[in-house]
Amino acid sequence: MCKLRRILCLFVVFSAVSIAAHADNFNVIFYSEPSTSSPVVGTGTFSFDNNLGDGTYALSSLTNYNIDFTVGSSTFTDAGIANPISEILVVIYGGGSQFYFSNTNAYGTGPYGGSIDFTNIDGSDLTTEPPGYGAPPLDLYQATDSSENSYFGMYDTSSVIPEPSGLLLLGTGLMGLVSVVRRKFAN
Repeated sequence: MCKLRRILCLFVVFSAVSIAAHADNFNVIFYSEPSTSSPVVGTGTFSFDNNLGDGTYALSSLTNYNIDFTVGSSTFTDAGIANPISEILVVIYGGGSQFYFSNTNAYGTGPYGGSIDFTNIDGSDLTTEPPGYGAPPLDLYQATDSSENSYFGMYDTSSVIPEPSGLLLLGTGLMGLVSVVRRKFAN
């Protein structure tokens, strides 16, 4: 019985460490001006399978990356990326809690010269600040939605979404710990 308790306690510890180590799902908020106090005009997510810490990574090296941004009335996904994928970089910082897009060129080779450019069939577009424009973090964007509304502001990536499998692992570990504690008090 003592061995089972130790195993369950280790399971809980590893579950918590697993969740803390994952920073592969990011919420993104688009503000209408270069300030987080300005109105929100869009949101989205950026995710990938890799478990990475702070550093600079080629977007093409991130397994199963997924980009899904909405600004104004338009949605931008990885299917609409207009830059060569091999040039797009992802810089993760803040202990794995934040990111921004960068590029291997001072001004990206996409149609708008951004770190990452998106174009849609409906004429909407989104571009992010290139490395040649200013000092990191490169958090400015410009967009035009399908209704021809123009936006210029900053995007914030400071919130991390916990990985669902990590939450399942933590929940299972906590249930095991509760079971051990209940048995101990029942005896």
